Amino acid sequence: MKYLVTLLFISLCTYAQLPQVRFEHLTSKDGLSSNDVLSVVEDKEGFVWMGTRKYLTRYDGYQFQNFTQIEGAYNHGITSDEQNNIWFASRTIPFGRIDAKTLKVNDLSNKLPPLPDGNFGNIVFDSQKNGWMSDFHGVFRFDPKTFAHQYFPLPNTTYKDIKADFIEDKQKNIWVIGLDVGIYKYEPLKQKLRCVVGKESDKPDKRLFFEVSRATIDRHGIIWISAFQQGLIRFDPVTEDLKFYKDYTLAVCADTDEQGRDILWVSNAKTIGIFRPDEEKFYFYEGVYSDDFQAFNICKSPRTGIVWFCTLQQGVFLYNPHSQLIKAVSFANFLPENNLAINAILKDKTDATGQTFYLGFSRWGMVKWNKANNSRQFFRYPHYPSEAETRQIIQDETGKIWIFTNQWQTWADGKENPEDNNFEGIFVFDPQQQRFLPTPFTTHHGFFTVPFYSIGMQDSKNRMWIINHYLSMHVVDKATGKEIVLWDKKDHDTLMKNRWIMDVLEDKQGRFWIGTTSGLFYFDERTKRFSEVKFPDDKREISIIKLLLDTEGNVWATGWELLAKINQQGVALLDLGSKDGIYDIECRQIAEDIHRNIWIGNLGGLQVYSPKQQRFLRFTQNDGLISDNTTYSFYMNEGKELLIGQKGSLNIVNTQDLLQNKAISNLAVSSVIVNNEQRFYDWSQPFELKRTENAITFHVSALNFMKANQNHYSYYLEGLENGWIDAKEDATFTYNNLSPGDYTFHVRMFDETSNRHLKEVAVSFSIVPYYYETWWFKTLIIALVLVLAYLFYRFRINQLLQLQEVRNRISRDLHDDIGSSLSSISLLSVMASKKLDPESSSNQLLKQIPEEVSRLSSAIDDMIWNIRPENDGFENFFVRLRDHTVQTLQAQDIEINIDIDSSINNEIGALSMEVRRNIFLIVKEALHNITKHAKCTKVDMRLSLQKNMLRIDIKDDGKGFDPQKPSSRNGLKNMTSRAAEVGGSFEIKSAIGKGSEIVLQVPVLEKKLIRL
Repeated sequence: MKYLVTLLFISLCTYAQLPQVRFEHLTSKDGLSSNDVLSVVEDKEGFVWMGTRKYLTRYDGYQFQNFTQIEGAYNHGITSDEQNNIWFASRTIPFGRIDAKTLKVNDLSNKLPPLPDGNFGNIVFDSQKNGWMSDFHGVFRFDPKTFAHQYFPLPNTTYKDIKADFIEDKQKNIWVIGLDVGIYKYEPLKQKLRCVVGKESDKPDKRLFFEVSRATIDRHGIIWISAFQQGLIRFDPVTEDLKFYKDYTLAVCADTDEQGRDILWVSNAKTIGIFRPDEEKFYFYEGVYSDDFQAFNICKSPRTGIVWFCTLQQGVFLYNPHSQLIKAVSFANFLPENNLAINAILKDKTDATGQTFYLGFSRWGMVKWNKANNSRQFFRYPHYPSEAETRQIIQDETGKIWIFTNQWQTWADGKENPEDNNFEGIFVFDPQQQRFLPTPFTTHHGFFTVPFYSIGMQDSKNRMWIINHYLSMHVVDKATGKEIVLWDKKDHDTLMKNRWIMDVLEDKQGRFWIGTTSGLFYFDERTKRFSEVKFPDDKREISIIKLLLDTEGNVWATGWELLAKINQQGVALLDLGSKDGIYDIECRQIAEDIHRNIWIGNLGGLQVYSPKQQRFLRFTQNDGLISDNTTYSFYMNEGKELLIGQKGSLNIVNTQDLLQNKAISNLAVSSVIVNNEQRFYDWSQPFELKRTENAITFHVSALNFMKANQNHYSYYLEGLENGWIDAKEDATFTYNNLSPGDYTFHVRMFDETSNRHLKEVAVSFSIVPYYYETWWFKTLIIALVLVLAYLFYRFRINQLLQLQEVRNRISRDLHDDIGSSLSSISLLSVMASKKLDPESSSNQLLKQIPEEVSRLSSAIDDMIWNIRPENDGFENFFVRLRDHTVQTLQAQDIEINIDIDSSINNEIGALSMEVRRNIFLIVKEALHNITKHAKCTKVDMRLSLQKNMLRIDIKDDGKGFDPQKPSSRNGLKNMTSRAAEVGGSFEIKSAIGKGSEIVLQVPVLEKKLIRL
């Protein structure tokens, strides 16, 4: 929002007549669709609707929303009904309505008879919910639901425009204000319009002609009409009497001023002003705008009290009563020179009313000002006033006022002029006698080489401190002028070395605090010592300009990028800089209000620090400051009102109201941007977005039309964020790449200073997922996967069952067919050998057949055992391996020791047929070699599981051999190849005379992974 600051300073004769106000200004530079605006209405939510030459526009205090399909609504009137729908007339849509919740535009032109020419306009609704509207020839009364209507023609004239406006009085009567035909009253029983004033009136004295523009009704029920050349008309709807006030007026609106007195806002061909009915006088503002302007419509918001001024070509001006908390009083026309700053402010304690202040200016003298009646009296300094720069004003115990100045001209005179003795740099003023007195002691270059009396202070013992910033400090007895020595000169000189003294104050313990350009010190008169205050950041350069003693006895210091708090023990409790919120580095003034807030004057405006909230607020020209330079002087009046010296003027800040702004806040969602497209929804109902519509921006507004930084928001998106997020003054909230789901956007507003929760708004919406992101689709996919997995599982089980059946059949066939055949062969060979000569070679061959059959039967038996599915378990395999080992070795009288880890049975569920076969054959071959070649007496076998590897260690105590020696035997090669077949390894360790050891490692599956 652009603010055109208009501060109006009035002399004594008009001080109470023209309210001191500040107008704000909106134009096309701020986003207004056109600078031609003639219609404004505020709806029940608090949005302001403006009829402009270009479009119908809605304004929320931050941004404008243009309804581009509604063009040329600037002079045809807009209004809202009981449901908050917006009714309008425009060039493109002669008669229409905007839905309050969805903002959908409805063309209702076909609900009324077609217009012969011109447009509809000036739509209003009365207390009976009937609509009233005018065209170029008369007025309609219509039912907004059924559009049943009654038409009342008005006399034809040469005037070609909307014919009438409407006012409802306190007795619920409807008055038709004919723009060029007079005043009519609607009589519901007769259902007709009666001419009260105009050429159709039945009273000759009321047959008057005047052209009117706008009308308003005040709180007493009096109707006021702006009537161009005839001026302002007062019309009493009870007596039907008129009174004319001859001053050209274009528009009028009823209101009250700051004291509750009735006023009328009026406009003429040049500016805006007020009319005071009790005085029957007009007062017009000057300098509101750089050029003359015409406000053709003035509207007051019943909710916020804001007054809107609609103009042609200059946009909209507004007066916000809640932004008027910084007042201004001008002394510019009362001074001998322009641009004189108020360097010192003193409240006269001899005045029982507490309304008298003395203001010391940068040159010439001081002004005695009565705040209650704005009276002022100028007192010129008695000695070289044009060169006497006021630095400080204090009042002693007798009520006399001491003014300390930098006397530039006396410095130029040197010590030659004895007339300087009485008035050189320090002036004493008697408020009772209203005159300057001779200084009670001679100052003529007695303290400083130059007459710059920068600082003056009277301590609790009524001693006067006189200080030059860069030369020295002196304590003086006022009566005798003799200096009182409080400190050692060497300590004083050390203090003054390479630093300036900027301020001095006395605390409750009688210590004197001295702020310098290089540190903060305090002087204890009892010990006569200066002590320096240590700050937390000892590397930071501390440059102090102003000191403050707060109500608790703490010392506050401000200066270059500094706000510090030091307790009574001299410990710095707080040290703040720009990183903490100080806006401008040069802070020169400081004050404390009754709520213990600390106010700071710098070149960037007025700042206040809240120790309770630990935060800064800032106020500028936009809030009513004459200038953002607030460094000249401060005075806190009774802890509630801060007086700020400015050039030629004074700002008065109501600190309590400024920090507890009572502006009505009606937080609302202004609009939603979805994928860069503006949407309107019924925010009270959840709405849906498509899956691709996952970028959403919410614009909200407090609808109080205050500065953005005076509204404080926090927010969170339920469904994405878990807690409130502080947005400060940011009123736009954007979310991108939202996932499908349900969300609720929460936003709330706080009072900027007290953090008091004012209002919360919630908007619910959902993003619809793609079909493949829905729960039913995911459930279907999971079910399908489970079915497929089950089918695969059944297929695999069936395969395994079939394989088991094949293995069982093979083992049966081997056992039944091959086994019986081998048995028959063995039996037949035995029988045949009995019939032959025992010594014959044939008989010897027949005897070998049973041995071979036995060996073959053993191999077949092993094969059958290996094929059988029930032997897949590791436990069965181990039993088989153990039995074979024991039988083989015991037959040779070899001691056997078999050790197995207890965890193997739990970890290994089953072994495949291939693994079992190869392990068994490798062990069998190893045992065969032991019995045949080792010549051992003992064998140790150990089975263990290491990292999914079944490890078999077989160790004997036989004669051993050299593994590196070449051998023609195939046994070792076969064992190595068999281990490799199943992904394992085979290793043999041996040495001559030290036995042998083989290590077999075969990968196996854990029990939990194999169940088939």
